[in-house]
Amino acid sequence: MLALYDIQRAGVFQLDLELPAGYTVLRVRGQSAAGAAAAPYDTHHIEGKEKPRLVVHLAKKAIGRVGLHVELTRDISQPDLLVPSGKAVEVEVGIPRGVAGPEGRSAGRVIVLAPESLQVNPSKAEGLRRISLKEALEGMESPRQGKTTDARPVLEFAHTQDPAALVLSAERRRPFVTVRQFLVGQIEDGAITYEATFFHTVQYSGVKSLRIDLPEGIADLVKVPTPGVRHEVIQPPPKDTAKGYVAWRVFAGKEMLGDGQFQLRWTDSRVQKLDVGRSVLIEVPHLRPKEVDRAWGQIVLKKKSETIDIDEGQGKLENLRPIDPQHDLMPGASAPDAARAYEFHDDFTLSVAAVRYQLHDIKHTSIERALLRMVVTRADLVAVQALYQMRSAQQRLAIVLPEGAQVDKRPRVNGQSAVLERGGANEYFVPLPSVGPDQVFLLEIQYSVPGGSRLEYPVFHEEPTPAVQKVYLAVYVPQEKVLLGKQGPWTEEFFWERDGLSWRPAPYRQEHELLQWITEGTGQHPGSVPFATDGRMYLFSTLRPADPETGALRLATLREEWLHGLVMAFVVLGGLVLLPWGVRVRALGVALVALAWMTGAVFAPILARQVAYGVATALGVVLVLWLAAFVWSMRRGGRQSPTTGGSAEAQQPSPSNDASVSQPPASLEGGPSHA
Repeated sequence: MLALYDIQRAGVFQLDLELPAGYTVLRVRGQSAAGAAAAPYDTHHIEGKEKPRLVVHLAKKAIGRVGLHVELTRDISQPDLLVPSGKAVEVEVGIPRGVAGPEGRSAGRVIVLAPESLQVNPSKAEGLRRISLKEALEGMESPRQGKTTDARPVLEFAHTQDPAALVLSAERRRPFVTVRQFLVGQIEDGAITYEATFFHTVQYSGVKSLRIDLPEGIADLVKVPTPGVRHEVIQPPPKDTAKGYVAWRVFAGKEMLGDGQFQLRWTDSRVQKLDVGRSVLIEVPHLRPKEVDRAWGQIVLKKKSETIDIDEGQGKLENLRPIDPQHDLMPGASAPDAARAYEFHDDFTLSVAAVRYQLHDIKHTSIERALLRMVVTRADLVAVQALYQMRSAQQRLAIVLPEGAQVDKRPRVNGQSAVLERGGANEYFVPLPSVGPDQVFLLEIQYSVPGGSRLEYPVFHEEPTPAVQKVYLAVYVPQEKVLLGKQGPWTEEFFWERDGLSWRPAPYRQEHELLQWITEGTGQHPGSVPFATDGRMYLFSTLRPADPETGALRLATLREEWLHGLVMAFVVLGGLVLLPWGVRVRALGVALVALAWMTGAVFAPILARQVAYGVATALGVVLVLWLAAFVWSMRRGGRQSPTTGGSAEAQQPSPSNDASVSQPPASLEGGPSHA
């Protein structure tokens, strides 16, 4: 009882309370609540027996709002409240009240609390008015504050200073038992290990044990590993025990009330040995909780080896619902390596086929994208930056660099510098301590290698050989050199565009596009992989590149002025050789040069593009030489005509001379001209 007094006009040194008969006072103390100060309690005593009165003496005068806390108790010796007998018990609840005196007034509220195991209803309530719990607690302190009890509010009343009486009808509820079964079966070669966890919830009233019926074939194999839990076989068997089952009684050492759990574990070695390619039928046993109000469960099947597969198509499923073991498991259960999972609410039948397969080793490293940037310097040295977007389940990568390679800087994994370990000849190891097997990361390696015509690339040295997908190779050739041809299983990723009178290569993907492509999905910025380049870029690509011994890219280059000089010399020299010949022979020579260029465009397109400018320029020079020779011959023929004589016959040009100037007869016969 919490009594709040409002004392006005004059103070008091004593507070009186009317107590119901049969109660014992446990504790009296002052308590501050709802703006009232704690009453200055000193001592107390009880006056009277039939209508006892509690007299509380105060240590000093009390005035204003003060609070007093009183605890009373009374035993109820009713066996029907201890076990669920189905009979209701009448319990008279006395209501203690504060005595306000002749000039005062009193009012109160009553909250009845009872454990969940009791069903309580009012059978008599005189002078009381039903209210809500919120109204009963308004402006007061909760009666359960600071107490450790399983009681809960069930009834609330309000009363005035008029007489009030309350009689309750209380009945012990029968237990309500819910059992959740979580059965995990791990399939091995020649055996299957089971672990059954029973989560039980007992409400209202406790029970001493739980009954579990097990198949006869496994009853002798089952162990109970849960500490403090024991079992016994029920003898004689209950009448409702199914054929082929054994009834167990499971005890927890104390009364089962609330939430609890226990486990059963056994190994069934009657499963046939799993040979490669052979399927074995496995029947999952059904453990049946009995004498419960609700039972349901889940079944999870696991595989101890990756070579074992579970095929439910060859088995039998009845009254089971497939569930997702990652999201649909019951609270408190987990099975991270589950292969199959089911849920049941009634009797079920489950049989599956286990098949064993031969384990095939897969690649531990996968290179999804690669970008190789190789700068051919004027000192016959190739600077290489190798970028790989990859995944790996290895602890460290083994990389073999080309012969004579010198590492320029430490490799980097996702922008972080990594330790480089030296192995055998040209073999290096890059540790991957913080990279998961499913994580995509970017590996960067920079090195220099002598030579410039044969371009080799790094090889990842492990078994099986890592899978390599798309690879781009960007070769930078000095500006003064031109590419004459390439050899190797690489596809040209550039086209030719006009640059004045000549042609120059233009890649389909620019450098910044290649860097975005290689860093995509790794969390790295394209600018985080700097590399100095110089010269004209030629872009090539391949899928699943071969070993560098056969898959290396070979380039043929020459200084641009030397190429044009050789082409000029060859064509001009040919034109000079044809200078004494007639027009038809010269035209045939020009046609042969054009035919040779077109043939080269088919079989050596890069060389044909590079010499096109030189050939055109040289042909222009030859035509100019031929035209100059023609003009010279014309002028020379005009100066010789007056010196031949004074006769009119000599001054007229003869048909043979005319033919020798305009169309030398030798051109028709293929001999030299005599103009």
